[in-house]
Amino acid sequence: MAILHPKGLPVDGIRNYTSGWLPPVYHGTSMRAEGVPVLWVGLPSIRGQRSTSDILFLNELFRARAEKAGIVFVDVWD
Repeated sequence: MAILHPKGLPVDGIRNYTSGWLPPVYHGTSMRAEGVPVLWVGLPSIRGQRSTSDILFLNELFRARAEKAGIVFVDVWD
């Protein structure tokens, strides 16, 4: 997903939203910058104690970043 900046596309324009060799289903999707609720869904649990610890750490980083940006973070572990 690509969210457009209110002042227009970033440097390099539309090329930032393509994936070159990937099929279109994996390319960025343009969204309006305002008026659309955004949810950030946390990472799911995975096997292994180390991996679980890493995912929990990343989810806390993502939660803090989402809250700072006014985005709702959905924790799939709750």
